[in-house]
Amino acid sequence: MSLAAGDRIGPFQILSAIGAGGMGEVYKATDSRLNRTVAIKILPSADRDLATRFDQEAKAIAKLAHPNICTLHDVGVDGSVPYLVMEYLEGETLASRIARGALPAAEAVGIAVQIAEALAVAHHSGITHRDLKPANIMLTKSGAKLLDFGLAKLRETHPIAGLPAGSTGIATQAAPFTTAGTILGTLHYMAPEQVEGRDADHRADLWALGCIVYEMLAGRRPFDAANPAGVIAAVLTASPAPLTHAALDRIDRTCLEKNPDDRWQDARDLARELRWAVDAPAAGAASAGARPSRVAWIAAGAAFSLLVVALAALAFRPVAQTASTVRFAVAPPPETELYDFADPVRISPDGRRLLFTTRDRDGRSQLWVQALDSMTPQRLAGTEGANYPFWSADGRSVAFFTLNALKRIPAAGGSAQTVCETATGISGTWNRNGVIVFSSGLANSTLFKVPADGGTPVQLTTLDATRQETMHVWPQFLPDGDHFFYLARSARPENSGLVVGSLSAPAKVPLLALDSNAFVADGHLFFVRQGALWAQRLDSERFRLVDDPVAVADGIWTFTGHGGGAFSVSEGGSVAYRPIVPQMTELVWLDRNGRRLGTIEEPGEYMHVSLSPDDARVAFERGISKKGAAGIWLYDMRRRVTERFTLDDNWSWSPVWSADGTRIAFAATADNAPGIYERGTAGGGTPRLLYTESMMMQPTDWSRDGQWIIGSSIRPGEGGDLWGLRLPGDGKPVSILQSPFNETEGRLSPNGRWLAYTSDESGRNDVYVRSFPGGDVKRRISQGGGRQASWRRDGKELLFRTDDGDMMAVPVRTEGAFDASAPQALFRARIQKSFLGRYDYAVVADAQRFLVNVRLGSEAPPPANVILNWKASGGATPDKR
Repeated sequence: MSLAAGDRIGPFQILSAIGAGGMGEVYKATDSRLNRTVAIKILPSADRDLATRFDQEAKAIAKLAHPNICTLHDVGVDGSVPYLVMEYLEGETLASRIARGALPAAEAVGIAVQIAEALAVAHHSGITHRDLKPANIMLTKSGAKLLDFGLAKLRETHPIAGLPAGSTGIATQAAPFTTAGTILGTLHYMAPEQVEGRDADHRADLWALGCIVYEMLAGRRPFDAANPAGVIAAVLTASPAPLTHAALDRIDRTCLEKNPDDRWQDARDLARELRWAVDAPAAGAASAGARPSRVAWIAAGAAFSLLVVALAALAFRPVAQTASTVRFAVAPPPETELYDFADPVRISPDGRRLLFTTRDRDGRSQLWVQALDSMTPQRLAGTEGANYPFWSADGRSVAFFTLNALKRIPAAGGSAQTVCETATGISGTWNRNGVIVFSSGLANSTLFKVPADGGTPVQLTTLDATRQETMHVWPQFLPDGDHFFYLARSARPENSGLVVGSLSAPAKVPLLALDSNAFVADGHLFFVRQGALWAQRLDSERFRLVDDPVAVADGIWTFTGHGGGAFSVSEGGSVAYRPIVPQMTELVWLDRNGRRLGTIEEPGEYMHVSLSPDDARVAFERGISKKGAAGIWLYDMRRRVTERFTLDDNWSWSPVWSADGTRIAFAATADNAPGIYERGTAGGGTPRLLYTESMMMQPTDWSRDGQWIIGSSIRPGEGGDLWGLRLPGDGKPVSILQSPFNETEGRLSPNGRWLAYTSDESGRNDVYVRSFPGGDVKRRISQGGGRQASWRRDGKELLFRTDDGDMMAVPVRTEGAFDASAPQALFRARIQKSFLGRYDYAVVADAQRFLVNVRLGSEAPPPANVILNWKASGGATPDKR
């Protein structure tokens, strides 16, 4: 099956062919749902053995997640043709690069370390690649990428704690002597045990990597001949000529030992040796002195080797003085993960340290500071519950937000101090004169300024109604400490853009039409557009951009809700960012034992699941509108048809059904009037505004008698609270529960007498029940954490989920005095972890089946990426002075 430009496979339109090999054909395509470019690999042959390997490839790459492994987006079948959807990579293969000549030692080692780290993750996940070769390594702006797991060998294993296990992707190209049969692989890079047809384990990949390292440094293959028989003979009997770099020659010869037991036994050990060797003399014997110890917490790093070398060479001189760009990844400490994707990693003004937020298994957040010349991150005690941190101008202090305050703490550790009371914040900037400008990021939010030593916030900007502005967010001071720019978002996307403001003057100057935050550093404005990070020279005196923008990195995560690109830049031009990893999920039917019964729809980026009262329709969020906003969709299980419920490009979320199933209430940001809306489910008609106010709010339930919509909100200085909206009424919410803690996810029992909800008053999220509306009776239901409570339709059982993915059931009595038994575990699933207030599952009336939003791919967010000396990659426009 050959495809041409314009052909379609599933929801993907073919743009052009990329390549072909024994294991499939690869095409460049457009994803019509997400409006992004992808690579599609199809299996054109009906050969049963090839089909088995194609399926094996999908299973192999679905277990992996690493910055140096091409990402898998999706899998599917079009008719009888299976296909894989992968990250589309721009760059060149290592084979093409080698064809131009040998690589400098530092460049070759950098690539080798990245591939070794990727192999380490694969090997510890039970996967041997078996076809590692230069044609299967792509060199991109974000580093080397390992491709094509078509010949991968899987074994059952338990991944080592701390190593990511998620989805990755492939691309394949034809290469000399690639065959499918008893001997699997490409002869020039096959280990002796492979060419002899013996069983090969992960050490065969280390042989292949040794062949690649040799070829990069020498400009020729270590084992070559005029025909396949000669190549096999060389692999089994010959030894290649020595490399001129003695330390690298010793390491590479260990890779190329004929006996697997004499080779390096672990890819991570090989990476460590390569890191050491790059600093050794290019000639003479290798030193036997001390070597760097294993990097414990940067296990997922793509090239930490070059970081150590670069920092030694820099001695913390300006990054621009180095000879090459250095890219590497930074993973969080063990037993933690980086916080939500929208929470960026912040690099210090001098480019020496990273500031980031983690969360533990119980969802508790914490700040850390990591010096780039150290292997150990430092926890900032007293920052529990922190997020969205930012540096002071001198780098000595850190500011951060909690649910009801803006705080500061010394970067070296110490006591945290409250700067001011505020609602949950997402962005701030701290100038050299001790002034902080910040935004809550809530609907209708503007910028405020406050002394860093503490005080009362003063409003600094106002929304422009003529431009339908919905929020001012992401301020960033310019070097003069007076001017700053910020993102002005609008209900009309064409009006969103960067604006320059001032502490000393009310005038504002439009700078750039954009829907992203930005940084000024190294004489450039850095911003995100279409998922890529760009740099453009800035004339900071006249506030105008000059020259053309140049690409710095691909795949920057951007949160569509507030336009925040997850990146930061230091004064010297070092960059830290969170890479894009689509949170693909599927909506799966499970029984009470967790057995899979089927799915609805194809995999996608889903949030929140809500069943109609008759269990015949499903409302869910899916973020695939043309302009990136999350929308609400309806799936009819009888007709098996999906239709869009919200028909505009506004951000809409949290659908809840009326008791008769004829209406849905939901939250939305529409025409500068964020609030709660309702709309009929039969189609037609415009949404009706029920309530609006300047706060983040969402409905979570609609009572059976139709008189109450239950919801939660975040108000400035108050955190999360529960409220009710009477119907019909005056559009003013009634407070149900306000406390110093955060309450959300309220749901009424079928008889309307009891309210189940989530609260963090115990120090973690737990499920509680209280009488409604009075609240004079209160019971804690969960014993070890829980959220997202749902009632069985007869009110005799309460269901909830834990953060570990356990679905729990609690027998309850709601007639007369309330009573509850101990929670019982039903099953465990890879349930998607959504924001508070979103439901990742729905349950049918008799609680015998569950529709669960199940994660595909990685369990945790990927590590952060760091770039030192971005200009050296050749992309930046030279300064014109």
